[in-house]
Amino acid sequence: MVCIHPKCVWFKGESIRRNGEKHLTLALMCSVLCSDGWDKFQEKCYYFTEEQNPWQQSREMCQSKGADLIVIDHKEKQVGVSYFFLYRK
Repeated sequence: MVCIHPKCVWFKGESIRRNGEKHLTLALMCSVLCSDGWDKFQEKCYYFTEEQNPWQQSREMCQSKGADLIVIDHKEKQVGVSYFFLYRK
């Protein structure tokens, strides 16, 4: 089972000078930080387990962690996630 969690943290901008005056920019950026037990891959957090449960039970477990089951919607994602899962440790 593989869960995916989009977790973001927002940061403040920095000061700039324009026409001799100091202004605070409010440029915000999102950086992915994964919790313990989660693996970062292509700016997303993945939780891997070797448990084998029915689909609904697996989904409920992911949702209890604020995530959802991964959706493999194209071949590149399947290959990438499969490769990452096999060689992540």
